Amino acid sequence: MGEGFVAHFGKVKSVTDSLIRLLDRRQFTRIAFIAQILSTDMFTEICQKVYFAVDDYSEIEYILANGYLSYLFSESVVVDGVQEYREHYRLCRRNFYNAFARLPLLLPSCMEVVALWTLGVRIPPCLNYSKSLI
Repeated sequence: MGEGFVAHFGKVKSVTDSLIRLLDRRQFTRIAFIAQILSTDMFTEICQKVYFAVDDYSEIEYILANGYLSYLFSESVVVDGVQEYREHYRLCRRNFYNAFARLPLLLPSCMEVVALWTLGVRIPPCLNYSKSLI
């Protein structure tokens, strides 16, 4: 493994550790709302399955991971002022909407799909969602 991989892995680990700390702080309104549909433990599992994939993951899991992470990053930027998460927020939101737009009309009936639709309705697609984020 090259030095670039090691540096990138260290950065990903740092961001992941920060997000785990964020999940422990259940004061964020959006996160608390979403956690009523799917627990934060379930979202953590989905995010790990997608971003540290050993096995395949579904399109629904990919969309959930990106939607949830966009909430975490945006809350961190707005509430805590962690500006280095701004680009992570943008990337996750873009990934979310690109994949969400390709969803088929018929989806399985499960809580993951309910959470997916809830995220789709609650994450504003417009680019000027918040002047502080853009």
